[in-house]
Amino acid sequence: MRLHRAISLACVGGLLLLTVLRQLWIDPLPSATTNAVWLALQLLPLALVAPGLVRLRTTSYLLASLVGMLYFVHGVQAGFGPRELGLHLWGWVEVGISVVLVGSASYAVRALRAAGA
Repeated sequence: MRLHRAISLACVGGLLLLTVLRQLWIDPLPSATTNAVWLALQLLPLALVAPGLVRLRTTSYLLASLVGMLYFVHGVQAGFGPRELGLHLWGWVEVGISVVLVGSASYAVRALRAAGA
């Protein structure tokens, strides 16, 4: 269980880092205010599930799996998007991290339910 908790938290951290780097450094929006609001909207789902992952809450792992699916869809869209600045590569990295998050969080849900937590 500890391994899946660590993997899930690492994936959440990786998605947070990837999103911040992409939004602020690689492909920022022209307006600083719009950029900040859009970044906050992208980071909100990850920030909401992270505390529950630390506390081993079953519902948080379920929500992390669903959030991972959102990032998977975004990554696929970016992966088939424009090839300028290497944005498609960032999208495929996002897909990989989100697949690992969904798998790890799904297994953690099964393990937590089996343990009765």
